[in-house]
Amino acid sequence: RHVDAQFLSNAAAFLNHSCNPNLVMVNVYVPKQPMPMFAFFATDDIKKHEVMTTSYNWYNKDLGRPGTVPCHCGYKDCCGWLK
Repeated sequence: RHVDAQFLSNAAAFLNHSCNPNLVMVNVYVPKQPMPMFAFFATDDIKKHEVMTTSYNWYNKDLGRPGTVPCHCGYKDCCGWLK
């Protein structure tokens, strides 16, 4: 599963992808809720005006085949693909 702001949006729509994210997403399970909620936690201090990023985790480089959506995050160890 993944968050896709194209169909349903919340604050996550303002997060960008990076192969070196400064946020990590955690599933939060709430009683009587069929689907988990998402919580984002900073991996380090985030400076004023710094872009908040998370890894979309759509692409698995271990599959051994090229992805279909190129990544342009600019990180020196970018995996090259979103999915």
